[in-house]
Amino acid sequence: MVLFPFFMIWCGAPHRGNLFRALLIGLIIMGLILFISTDLAPLFRETGEMAGLSFPEGYGEVSSLDAGSHVVPWLLVRVISPFYGFD
Repeated sequence: MVLFPFFMIWCGAPHRGNLFRALLIGLIIMGLILFISTDLAPLFRETGEMAGLSFPEGYGEVSSLDAGSHVVPWLLVRVISPFYGFD
């Protein structure tokens, strides 16, 4: 994954070069990014279909690593989803 080495640079700076702490925090944050991206995948596909995109038969979900790095919008989606009925 090309994003991971670049991401680790930003994890190392706050820890003043402590590579163990940077790796540990980086793995935790990258895991959260992947979880959030996967959690938002059905919403991305539904949004794409509403926008008029057509997906081939048997095509899975649509996801984005960029969406996984935005924690506040993900929390808002989780809070309002029961009221609007999207999963």
